[in-house]
Amino acid sequence: MSDTYRLVIARHATASSVAGRPDRERPLSTHGEREAAAAGAWLAASSTLPDRVVCSTARRTRQTWDLMAERLPGDRPVSYESAIYDNDVDELLELVRGTDPDARTLLLVGHNPAVYQLMLVLTEDHDGRDGFPAGSLAVVEMTVPWGDAGPGDGALAAFWAPDHS
Repeated sequence: MSDTYRLVIARHATASSVAGRPDRERPLSTHGEREAAAAGAWLAASSTLPDRVVCSTARRTRQTWDLMAERLPGDRPVSYESAIYDNDVDELLELVRGTDPDARTLLLVGHNPAVYQLMLVLTEDHDGRDGFPAGSLAVVEMTVPWGDAGPGDGALAAFWAPDHS
């Protein structure tokens, strides 16, 4: 068994602006649906297959995960966590630390700015990356178990962003 743990940090794909609808209920735009499908295809092509998924309860994150999952082989256990919606980097880090150590690859589907901050904290990667665009994925590799994850314990193994042109 490998001593590497992989955290895939996903920002939900582009959402629609719907007047009169609560923010948690904003759906993906048509463009966002394509972004989410492309993210799932990238995960499948790179053989970055999560053992476990934790996803915000917001509609756009659930839709992002559903469209990603359609591109992945097999089923993945998923839990929906309302705490991911209105959070900060410390709360996300606690969620990661609580992951079952048998899961070697965890996919977290959440929101900016916390998902971007989580990537930066774990990797201490400040290479001038211009944020964390909608629909993006960061693969962070760590050699410490989930429960010990902290600042600087990860290395950015891959970063994928959809074409926003």
